[in-house]
Amino acid sequence: MINKEVFNWAGLALERMAARGVFLTAGSEKPNTMTMGWGSISVYWGRPVFIAPVRKSRYTFELLEKCGDFTLSVPAEANDFIEQLKLCGSRSGRDCDKYAAAGLELNPSKEIEVPVIKGCGAYFECRTIYTEDIMDKISVRDICNACGGEIYFGNEKKTCEVFVCNVTSNSKEVTEGTLFVCVKGERTDGHKYIQQAAAQGACCILISEDVDYKDIPEGCYFIKTSDTLKAFQKVAAWYRRRYDIPVIGVSGSVGKTTTKEMIACALSAGKNVVKTIGNRNSQLGVALMMFEINKDTEIAVIEMGISEKGEMDRLTHIAAPNTAVVTNIGVSHIANLGSRENICREKLCITHGFENKGVLYLCGNDDMLKNVTADSPYISKTDRIVFYGSAPCCDVRAYNIDNDGEKTSFDVDINNKNSIHV
Repeated sequence: MINKEVFNWAGLALERMAARGVFLTAGSEKPNTMTMGWGSISVYWGRPVFIAPVRKSRYTFELLEKCGDFTLSVPAEANDFIEQLKLCGSRSGRDCDKYAAAGLELNPSKEIEVPVIKGCGAYFECRTIYTEDIMDKISVRDICNACGGEIYFGNEKKTCEVFVCNVTSNSKEVTEGTLFVCVKGERTDGHKYIQQAAAQGACCILISEDVDYKDIPEGCYFIKTSDTLKAFQKVAAWYRRRYDIPVIGVSGSVGKTTTKEMIACALSAGKNVVKTIGNRNSQLGVALMMFEINKDTEIAVIEMGISEKGEMDRLTHIAAPNTAVVTNIGVSHIANLGSRENICREKLCITHGFENKGVLYLCGNDDMLKNVTADSPYISKTDRIVFYGSAPCCDVRAYNIDNDGEKTSFDVDINNKNSIHV
């Protein structure tokens, strides 16, 4: 039994994963089970129960009891799953108050009393774990062709027979059938973890330098490129274009995540929606998000963040949005971009990814965005611009706004013709 320590790690994961919208939800196909899926925000019996922080997979846990306190038990073959739980623990100072408020201990290695969330014990016993791939499989040959790389290790004649069902740049997330991207970051270099990734089941590894392939198992392929991040972005752009679905790009100095969540929430009432997970709005993050799309996806809402000139152009060509939303123009990253005017131009480059005439939604309350027209610099391929907000100039205008401390209500005027109450 690995009850207290494991649940404590689960508690740490709870706060971290909540931001990514990953919760166990009740009501799966099998009785007495709970299924985790990306984007589901739910609780069981009115309280958070457990988080499975293993990206790209869905897990089902069989509940042996349906009432009272549950004891968490994981079979021996799921040790790697427990390690994933541990790796999601965060001990940063800014989280301490949140964890304390939830009754969670920050030191998982220490023996603790049973943690309590909202006054209720939240243990349960899980017996069965299985995974279900989220992305549609692609071959090693597909990856090589998309990024323009060359086979550095592996039988080139069999590249069409080996398939990838998961992608990551984090060696700790590698599972069977993973494409592992060796990204050189500020703190570490993914090339250092090649042996680990191969041992964990990676079938394809993207590299940018000569590496030692001694002891690499048969069936694992190395693709060499001059720049792994740019190569991966090419693969992501190719993968996204396999699906003829609407994509909404969301950017802005502040409010991107809230706006993304609200759009996704509204669309999910009738559509199978993929939305940006956590902070995956960067050069690497947006590329990773493309692989959350599959044949069942009906629409995607992709958040795009920039900090330097030229970044938006790369992001939007990966995601290829049909519609874009810019929330506002602030001073975030002004040290790199120089002025709000430059920030505005960079944000408006989101339209460069429109493959046909797209629609651009701009906040009419913003002093810079309200003056944008289809002829403004850096605007391209835009069929029309729609202004939203509470200002008189807005095509979609909120008025009679009322906030009683618990909820907000308002009326919406659309093009001075139709009015609805929200």
